[in-house]
Amino acid sequence: MGRNWYLLWGGSAISALGGGIFLAALPLLATTITRDPTLVAGVSFFGALPWLLVSLPAGAAADRYDGRRLLLAALWIQCALMALLATFHSARIAVMYGLAFLIGTAETIPGPWDNHSSRPP
Repeated sequence: MGRNWYLLWGGSAISALGGGIFLAALPLLATTITRDPTLVAGVSFFGALPWLLVSLPAGAAADRYDGRRLLLAALWIQCALMALLATFHSARIAVMYGLAFLIGTAETIPGPWDNHSSRPP
């Protein structure tokens, strides 16, 4: 297998690892604000909700716009939102809900559409 395959595989593995760490760390971060299990579960819910609400518009955007630019924009937005989350993690739980939703929204943009091998030239 060629170099490009290893780069794709390595990038996908790091992305999956980062997504798993995010899903595990977000509820743990919420426990620093509240001990209510319902509110802590709400953070995970709001982090996953964009996959239900934003997936179809994100797919349309991926078909309409340049995939590389869209992917890079989504990743930089995620980076900025993670910095905000790290800065304001001790704020109210509603702030964490909003940031989890926005990070999940930015995550849906590159999602399954970052592989352009099935598109016609």
